[in-house]
Amino acid sequence: TPDSAYAGDEVTVSGTADPEVWVTIKVLESSGSIVYLNSILSNSDGDYSDTFKIPDVLPGELRVVAGYGSNTIIVPITVTGGGGGDGDGDGSTSATPTYKAIVTRAGKTETTLPVNVNSNTGSAAVDMEALSDNVFDAEGTTVVTVPSIPGVNTYTLGIPAAIMSTSQGEGTLTFSTDTGSFTILSSMLSGISGAEGKKAGITIGQGNKSYLPDEVKAAIGDRPLIQLTLTLDGKQTDWSNPDAPVTISIPYTPTAAELSNSESIVIWYIDGNGKLVCVPNGHYDPGCMGEQSAKLTTSPATSAVRFTTTH
Repeated sequence: TPDSAYAGDEVTVSGTADPEVWVTIKVLESSGSIVYLNSILSNSDGDYSDTFKIPDVLPGELRVVAGYGSNTIIVPITVTGGGGGDGDGDGSTSATPTYKAIVTRAGKTETTLPVNVNSNTGSAAVDMEALSDNVFDAEGTTVVTVPSIPGVNTYTLGIPAAIMSTSQGEGTLTFSTDTGSFTILSSMLSGISGAEGKKAGITIGQGNKSYLPDEVKAAIGDRPLIQLTLTLDGKQTDWSNPDAPVTISIPYTPTAAELSNSESIVIWYIDGNGKLVCVPNGHYDPGCMGEQSAKLTTSPATSAVRFTTTH
């Protein structure tokens, strides 16, 4: 890799690892945000190579991290300014960063899927259709990990509804983002009318507190508000299946007072009437990067589902 580059330049990362192992390549801004993520399989000699484009970031330093297992190397790259020769003459560029989600599955090699980013809406989406034949084909969990994307706070997993309408698979699917994560079963949409032949979208994102009643906003304060929605062919859809709960995990950093009594940290559900309902199975897990988690079995008719934490 070079010592310096312009936004929009292509940079090749190469090295030698153990033969036929998956090497993760990620590029981080100085803030720690991941601006590029990919996995490359080394060849029989251990050689690997990957090429990415320097995103349109402010001049400064990017860190290129390559590694597998406990083997990691970090190489800095100084971004010195706008694009080198593809701009409009003033040294600027409109290069679009490339993001990929890493998919890990039980008994299968790690792979990646493209992340489609809409900077205008602050949203990103990953389509699982290419892997839909074997998402739930084994005991264990398929995990889709989306990198942190600047300016994005809403993430959508696209998946054929048909593969979530069966009880034959015994595995689970986890969609992990920096906003939060959810884990679903293959039977999530079993018995839900109107799902046949449609594309499901499950979205997790930051909720909008401005639409909540004043007393609810006051109770939430500055704690996180997460919204979860289900769509079928783009239309928001109600869902209820007590036999296939969705597990939600939310990153949360308690205050000192909350941490001293962490058993009292709870998760609230906001129902269709804007009322706060305590989720009895919610709990705070400091050993899981300070996450709150709870199981959801239904969505109300008039609003999406939102979680928050309090003490």
